[in-house]
Amino acid sequence: MFLDNENLSLLLPDYTLHNPFVLSRLFQQTLIALDQWINSDNSLLYGAVTTGEDWRFAIYKRQEKEIIEDLKLYRVPEELTELVKILVAIVSS
Repeated sequence: MFLDNENLSLLLPDYTLHNPFVLSRLFQQTLIALDQWINSDNSLLYGAVTTGEDWRFAIYKRQEKEIIEDLKLYRVPEELTELVKILVAIVSS
């Protein structure tokens, strides 16, 4: 089956996915599973996927059941300063 917006919505009918082709399904499913597992009042969950050299981020809006991906790929060491700022902001929130 080709994974397009319609087919993806059949797999995850209660969730709004922004840019579903860029963010891997495993990453999406991990954020959704974390939402169901974690006992927290935070309205946002942050996710990151990395190879160690490349980093990508997403935010999961829990009430809206919406996953929003940052389309930018952050590379180490070229964008290390920006990457550290993002990680500090996530941990500080």
